[in-house]
Amino acid sequence: MILQELTAEGISTAVKDIVRIQKKNKDAALKQIYDELKDISTRDFYKKKFQNDAARLLKKWKFIAASIIRENVNENLDEQSAERTFTLPSSIDGIERIGTLNVENLGNIGNIENIENIENIDCRAQFGQSVPFPSAASPIPLSFSLDRLNDEDPTTSKPAIPLPVSPNFTAAEPVNGNFTAADDELFDHEASFMSDDYHVNRKYQYVFSKCATWPSDCSQWMVDDFDVISDLRDVWSESIKGASSGDLSDLRILVLHFIFPFAADKTRSVTKYMDHHQHQAIVDSLKPLMNTELPALDKEIFLWANDLAAKEYTSPMEVKRACADVLSVAREKDDITFLAASTMFNWLPRLPFTPPSDPPTVEDTFVHDYLDAILNDIFGSDPIFVQEWANGYLETSRAGTLVFKPDWVAFVKPWFKRFDLGVCEVKPPGAKNAGVFSDYVKLGFEMKEMLNSLIKEGLDDARVCGFLVKGYNIDTYVMDLQHPPIYRMTLLSSTRLPDSVATFSLFPSLFRNVLHIKVLSSKENRSVYFRVLTSVIFNDS
Repeated sequence: MILQELTAEGISTAVKDIVRIQKKNKDAALKQIYDELKDISTRDFYKKKFQNDAARLLKKWKFIAASIIRENVNENLDEQSAERTFTLPSSIDGIERIGTLNVENLGNIGNIENIENIENIDCRAQFGQSVPFPSAASPIPLSFSLDRLNDEDPTTSKPAIPLPVSPNFTAAEPVNGNFTAADDELFDHEASFMSDDYHVNRKYQYVFSKCATWPSDCSQWMVDDFDVISDLRDVWSESIKGASSGDLSDLRILVLHFIFPFAADKTRSVTKYMDHHQHQAIVDSLKPLMNTELPALDKEIFLWANDLAAKEYTSPMEVKRACADVLSVAREKDDITFLAASTMFNWLPRLPFTPPSDPPTVEDTFVHDYLDAILNDIFGSDPIFVQEWANGYLETSRAGTLVFKPDWVAFVKPWFKRFDLGVCEVKPPGAKNAGVFSDYVKLGFEMKEMLNSLIKEGLDDARVCGFLVKGYNIDTYVMDLQHPPIYRMTLLSSTRLPDSVATFSLFPSLFRNVLHIKVLSSKENRSVYFRVLTSVIFNDS
């Protein structure tokens, strides 16, 4: 589960190999690469630009050198010089071995093998058996040991639910450069699972090693006449086969970690690998979960939103006055209707009059203009919820060594311990993923860790919720573990955010879907409080 990385010493070693080959063959292209590598080897090799430049140049070198080595490998290389050692300065242990550059096997030229026990560069997390991911905005461990959850639950007389995780870790490993079809032909590279969520801007391919094994003791999940668990295991097995190929789709990365996305839209669901009958049967079986606690809205909310969107305004003050009129009428309505009017009053004046020609790409600005009002108003309507924006950590990150830094988290703290129930990942319009994993994958990992934390407390039927914001689209999810080892990550809704006053007629659907998540979280909150209360009573008696 180790991340491979290019280092300054590794570049220096590559330069020596290039010089040796170039002297023999007088290749001008190799000379140019040598000059560039020599230049970047003096830079700070923790920086993203260094890693990207090094990957690009080593990839170029690999193909030029390969054609030369193929003709001269027996003459130019002997057994003693077949391996070169890469080293990485460590803040604690000085020099650690990071792998080898193997020029004997053409398929491995430039590849860096696994390492162990490298400390986190930015000190946000210390992993005992892995390195953080290069150029990631928030280093997120791909998979983690949950052995502590397999111990007997201290608050109950029965063991906690056994979780499908092996003691081994798993991590992404970059392979130099994005391979093309020509690469596959030259190096017999295995076909990878390309998909519509393939990250074209990545400078490395990421592969997975030491993946957990499928647990022998599984629950049963039958829908109509077929075994869903068996079919999902087949999908998982195919994902395992592609783990070493790189470029796994986001969905398959989640499946590797027993997180199985479900959605009515087959293209967004793990059931896209099944036939239509199976997909529809599973979706029908999930409808009670998708529709449970779904709030009904007064028709006035729809009328107000349409009316506010249709009006002509000359200033934000006029928008506030119009919203104030709505709020005044809503005072006589039920709590949900009044909450909707209050959210309109706080949110609408922040929006531009017409859709922006240059949408905000700064996350803080986007959050303030488009998300802060609706999330804060809806979750703030219940004083038991505490919210944290940006730079907050999940409670599991505080207790352990794994770092999860969501863009927003809602939690409760009934006694001395905090329980995270809702989480949100945000990507403004036009923004790209800076790290190894997309926000979708990060959200799945975060929800899984939150759910495990609740199960540890004896809440076997626990559920956690999540928001995924990509530009002006917002998806809502719920995750449970009703059928171990299947972490069901179910898409409840997909809505478009109003991007301006002119599109505010979208508000009612968005309000209902966000409120739905809050209602589900509130129900979970009551279970947490009851669990903690009974624990305190019995422990004190």
